[in-house]
Amino acid sequence: MCGHGRCRLPFVRRSIGRYEILPFLLAADESGAARFLGLGLGAVLILLLVAYVVFVIAALVSILRSRVDGGMKLVWVILVFLAPFLGSVLWFVIGRKRF
Repeated sequence: MCGHGRCRLPFVRRSIGRYEILPFLLAADESGAARFLGLGLGAVLILLLVAYVVFVIAALVSILRSRVDGGMKLVWVILVFLAPFLGSVLWFVIGRKRF
């Protein structure tokens, strides 16, 4: 341990009685593959989120444009708001064909 101030490592600094690793070293720790995988995974998650939102909005538009009477439209819209994915899937599989 370097408690007398003689240790001069560039990535360690003494701060109020304890040693800290500088933030640039943490960033240098990641390999290029890990950064690429993180970026790719983030992009995939964003695309899935956008697809999910588009799917739910498409279900709501489809419900509102259908010939279903007002009470049933309200039930379908509430179902889509309470359980967005399940309600949208049920509308496109069951509700749209029935009405």
